[in-house]
Amino acid sequence: MYDSLQHLSQNPLVVALVSLIVGSLLTILVSHLRNKSGVLGYTVVWNRIGISADDNVFGSVRVHWKEHQVRNLFVYTIEIENLATSDYENIDLHFYSGDDTVILSERTAVVDEPRIVHWSPEFQERLCVPDGHQPTEIQFHEYNHKREYRVPVLNRGQKLNFTFLCTKPNDDLDPGIFLSTISKGIRLKRLRTPYVILKPVFGVPIPVALARGLVISLVVVIFCSLLIKKVWLASVISMVVGLTGQIFGAIVYRFERFVKNAITR
Repeated sequence: MYDSLQHLSQNPLVVALVSLIVGSLLTILVSHLRNKSGVLGYTVVWNRIGISADDNVFGSVRVHWKEHQVRNLFVYTIEIENLATSDYENIDLHFYSGDDTVILSERTAVVDEPRIVHWSPEFQERLCVPDGHQPTEIQFHEYNHKREYRVPVLNRGQKLNFTFLCTKPNDDLDPGIFLSTISKGIRLKRLRTPYVILKPVFGVPIPVALARGLVISLVVVIFCSLLIKKVWLASVISMVVGLTGQIFGAIVYRFERFVKNAITR
């Protein structure tokens, strides 16, 4: 039996097939683990747009918000992107600030679409003020330090933009607005700015890319077994192709679409 295994290990075709299977299984495992916990990446950018100051020579500058003078004004932007390969529904996003940062107003948008993101029903109910009444102290505090939104649908690759106008009444240091979610199976990851996201299938559906990737992998295995005599080299090539088969499959699919569009024009 040992001699048989040794003989098989020296056969380039067998080694290439085993390497292909191992690489494909690892790719499926990584994709499964990635889809198990959806990742929403987000970036944070803020800019100071006004500051009150006194200058005995050149004069004073005053920043007002709703007829009230404020010490400073900041525009604080958080952009969220669905980095997973799955679509999600009814995502709860909570934004909050400490006592040192006061949220004055906000603007929301679904990037590249004529839609906005609305407050969650629970948050809207808590801030509801009956006709003829004034907001309570608790409502004022919650409005100035918290926002809660519910996103009905967030497709893969889709982006959300949240822009807040805020102020720091006690100092001119950096403002702070933070993000969290209570939605099951979703985690948030802050990204560097600027950042680059490599999408393994380039927007091509995974089943389509995977099918073509398997065909390419089989062709590579046959090529390695016939033309490459070194077992280790055939094994490495087959392993790499097995791990990256979805990428090559997506490239082939896009090339097919390009040729088809060129012919049918």
